[in-house]
Amino acid sequence: MVQNATLTVLLPVASRSNIRYSLSDTHATPDGYPVKQIGEHAWLIEKAGIVIHKCPRNPFTGNRIFALSSGDNQFGQDFTLYEALRTVDRLLRGQSFIKQADL
Repeated sequence: MVQNATLTVLLPVASRSNIRYSLSDTHATPDGYPVKQIGEHAWLIEKAGIVIHKCPRNPFTGNRIFALSSGDNQFGQDFTLYEALRTVDRLLRGQSFIKQADL
């Protein structure tokens, strides 16, 4: 009598705690200005001296915001990193950080 045997293979699952950021990575804004990650939740645009900080999620809405600042100056908040990078590009071009279509 032959019995069918099943083989179970357990593969390691990557947990979120194993995912790390790299401080050596350099990114760019949509207009091509270099962006350096300076911490797990912070990016620096050296040309403008602007820091983008990823804030904790709002416990009620679940939304996450990205705050832009330079020293004591606050330049607003965006809902995605890409929007924050576009805002930096507008500031570097000398434009308002509020799009005219939003007015």
